[in-house]
Amino acid sequence: MKTSLKLLIITVSLQFILSLIAIIVFSSEFKNKIVFESGKMISIKQPLKTFKAISISGSVTVHWKKSDSAFVDLSLDSIFKKDIVLTVQNETLNIKAPNVFRKKKMVFVLYSPDIMEIQLNEGAVLLADDTLKGNLLKMKINNGADAKIKFNGQFADIFSDNGSSLILVGSALNASIKSMNGSNVKMDHFELFNGNFVAESGSSVDVLVKDSLTVHALSGSKVNIYGNPKVKKIKTDISSSVE
Repeated sequence: MKTSLKLLIITVSLQFILSLIAIIVFSSEFKNKIVFESGKMISIKQPLKTFKAISISGSVTVHWKKSDSAFVDLSLDSIFKKDIVLTVQNETLNIKAPNVFRKKKMVFVLYSPDIMEIQLNEGAVLLADDTLKGNLLKMKINNGADAKIKFNGQFADIFSDNGSSLILVGSALNASIKSMNGSNVKMDHFELFNGNFVAESGSSVDVLVKDSLTVHALSGSKVNIYGNPKVKKIKTDISSSVE
């Protein structure tokens, strides 16, 4: 009786171990298929309709360069070619890329006249290699997206949320900046005369202001002020700091 029970326990244990090994092997093969399986790298040059705004989402890096005409150079693994959505509707260029591991980064080089409205989402990265020029720059950056933008104009309206980051260089007369939920906005090399800044929920803002500024730093956030503004209006709580 005891011998039979021992054999049964050994048999069940072996079956469990074999099942576990099979699961691990399948998981590894599935992961390799998604992350490491690779086709050849391809490059595509595509003309675009005229647009004034862009919306980018997914694991893609976009370099923007100023041009009189609008077109895009795509460099990506061929296995993702069918997963890229690139359309122009209502003067907005929409780029949607799959959310993949960074080892499969897709790189686009976008050529167009100045764009004054930008939305980034789901880990997208936008790098402005040239300087944007215009009256108003509007940016909304969400969910781990990153951007480095050069801008010279009148007004910058920026909203950064959910662990996103922005580096803004250049100059403007006025700006309204809101950094939320662990986001970071660096403007310490951006010459600004007047600004309204809000940092909440573990976020940070670095600003360079010449004339006047209003600051709200709340819920474990930090605002670093550079320059010597004439007028300062500051609201903070015990968990936050303004320096």
